[in-house]
Amino acid sequence: MNALYVLFMVSLFLPIYTYFIYPCILRLLKGKEYKKQEMEPAVSVVVVGKNATEKVKNIRQCKYSDIEIIVGDYASKAKGEIIVFTDTKTKLDLEAIREIVKPFAEKQVGCVVGQQTNPGGNSAFWKYENLVKSLESRIGCVSGANKSLFAVRKADMPEIHEKVLNKPFYIAAKIMENGKDIVFQDSAKTYESESGGTNFRKHVEDAVGYWQALRLFPKMLFPRHGSFVYVSHRVMKWFVWLNMVLLMVISGVLAVFGSLPMTVLFAFQVFVYVVVIVLGRKDIGGVVGLMISIGYYFVMLNAAYFVGVFCKERAN
Repeated sequence: MNALYVLFMVSLFLPIYTYFIYPCILRLLKGKEYKKQEMEPAVSVVVVGKNATEKVKNIRQCKYSDIEIIVGDYASKAKGEIIVFTDTKTKLDLEAIREIVKPFAEKQVGCVVGQQTNPGGNSAFWKYENLVKSLESRIGCVSGANKSLFAVRKADMPEIHEKVLNKPFYIAAKIMENGKDIVFQDSAKTYESESGGTNFRKHVEDAVGYWQALRLFPKMLFPRHGSFVYVSHRVMKWFVWLNMVLLMVISGVLAVFGSLPMTVLFAFQVFVYVVVIVLGRKDIGGVVGLMISIGYYFVMLNAAYFVGVFCKERAN
């Protein structure tokens, strides 16, 4: 019985660590001083996705003179010193390309991640994620890239096997594994056209790619450049769904055996899940509505990671 209490406390601590304690530790760490300056190296912009016509127009409107545009997943053909990746579901800020190349003035920087903004729902989630990226950037270890906007130095671009599912995450993780720094440039912005909802299918696809990454980067689970960030921000977060299941099951079992505190905790979990699932898509407003919206997104995100476990055969 004592073992169940210990397992319960561990399952409670790990999500608290990855979502709250970890950012606090990052804030306490001494940051690096990165040189950022205006420059215009030759840039190749790789547009990944269907119906790229509007995105190509958007890129041509950007305030940057030397741009090569490549439509399709053909980064190997890029001629530019810097390769910028973006997708067709977002719109680049007109200064985005000029801003995202600035950190490459520092030779140690191998990858720069732009800021993805979402005009619709889950704005609290995006603010939190951008805050964590900013803290990770101080130590040169931003954990992963988003397909909406990121850039790599061509000399640091890794080879990518065609079976890799989450290519942006793979590229960034490989560059960090090779010892180069990854920084976040919040002034390089891209705007997401889709708004509201949790985009459950997208999160499942991301989760499958993450489970594949767990197999592809075993070295990152041990002490090396970037492993603290990789484990704390990524690996632990991928398993939060398991912590949630264990918390529910263990508190339920201990409640059956007469533990009053566990009975209260079990009832509280059931209440919270019912409220966020039933009311999560409704426009309630206010602080209560915000908390329910965040809770709904959190539950759906971890449900997607759970489903991704059973879809991981695609990644083999």
